[in-house]
Amino acid sequence: MGLITIPDSLIVLVGLDSIKGVVNSEFSSIYSHDKSQELWSSFNNIFNIIIWVSFLLVSVFIVLRGNIIELLLPGFSGEKSFLAVSISLIIFPIFFFKALIGTLHSFFNALKRFYFPVAVNIIPSLFMIISIYLPYYNNELIYNLSFSSLFSNIVILIMTLILTYQIGGKIYFKKIHFDDRTKRILKGCFSIFMLLISEQLFNFSKNFYASYFGDGAISSLNYARTIPNVIMGLIFATVFNVLLSNLSTELEVEKKIKSKNIFVNTILGLIFIITPIIVILILNDKEVLTILYKRGNFGMEAVNSTLKPFKWEVLTLITFVLYIIPTALYLAKKKYNLLNKIGSSVYIFGIVINFISAKYFGFYGISIATFITTFIYAILLIFYSQKFLGSYKNEIIIFTKIIFSGFLTAVIVFISKNLLIVKFEYTLINTIIFLMISSAIIAFIYIFFTLILKVNYLSNIKLLFAAK
Repeated sequence: MGLITIPDSLIVLVGLDSIKGVVNSEFSSIYSHDKSQELWSSFNNIFNIIIWVSFLLVSVFIVLRGNIIELLLPGFSGEKSFLAVSISLIIFPIFFFKALIGTLHSFFNALKRFYFPVAVNIIPSLFMIISIYLPYYNNELIYNLSFSSLFSNIVILIMTLILTYQIGGKIYFKKIHFDDRTKRILKGCFSIFMLLISEQLFNFSKNFYASYFGDGAISSLNYARTIPNVIMGLIFATVFNVLLSNLSTELEVEKKIKSKNIFVNTILGLIFIITPIIVILILNDKEVLTILYKRGNFGMEAVNSTLKPFKWEVLTLITFVLYIIPTALYLAKKKYNLLNKIGSSVYIFGIVINFISAKYFGFYGISIATFITTFIYAILLIFYSQKFLGSYKNEIIIFTKIIFSGFLTAVIVFISKNLLIVKFEYTLINTIIFLMISSAIIAFIYIFFTLILKVNYLSNIKLLFAAK
């Protein structure tokens, strides 16, 4: 896993990941005016730049593969280090294919072709499963997994290029022409790149400070983030790109009211969904972590250690929604510099918050710092977004009522749970049954309160995925 994830890490590290949102935003705007010739001509400029840059970078990575493995995986030694350097010849070329695939998929999102970029993500998993049952190359499973990752990305790229031509695309090698739009895209990418670097430094500081708290601290933090990260990834994959494309289109034709409705309904709809999930995870934290992790060497002591940061990592689901949706708005408005200034400043300040919080609360203070940092980031993004869309007075009232519904639900269930003093043996079946009953009760009470306060969004969830 350490090796196979290297291409994704490098794409972020060298800044190529920053192009996705900018490409989606810029070409959604062109698409809204139905300028087909300008669309493909401009995209070919960007795509040729990505081809040459990624090819040169892969060449450098291969030549310096030993140094890069040592830098990214410093704990590898002996046979593990030798295997890593050997397999890097298979792994590093994946960077080239992923860079091209990511750019093309962002372009598909701009053209409202949302399903294909998500659907093809299953291919690498299928290839890996198949490779496990094949004879092991050099008697090592890791070679099979590495080849499967390489071949799956080649297949995805071929499929993506075929679909590109089917929708009328014309991709070809050409002399790069740095027109105004290409310059704007590259300038926007640089701004987003600086934001990503600041975010990576913030994330690096988490493990850096946690490493001073002895064995298990970093593991507890990483395990605590697993469930929230899965939910965040799901939101990003299903909502973010669709929202960015639609906002770019509507803002380009100056439909401010419609853009605001899409924006606020997406936030409120997601908060409506996320709130009961947060209540369920926090009130049943021990049960959830027991089901997921109590096996092998991960006993109740490890579960109890993970409980400390888990609650705070779960709470960051709210702040994630509150900053990722405005991020789509800033990209759609082409406010790359403003997004960079706000984000970079907050994440650099977050490194200080990490240090202070860890000093006073221990290793789980890093999770508290994550919540505080992302909360500040969200508030600033929403505050400055009023310049684009106007005041959010009514929406703030609705948001408050949704959160209050969740709070009341949590209080009632917490008191009831302690009064009943439900005790049971933490077997897998007992824990699953208890979690299912508790989740159903929480969902029922939460929906009851949202109906009373008239903030029930069940009938409006479809607005999250509006494509027109």
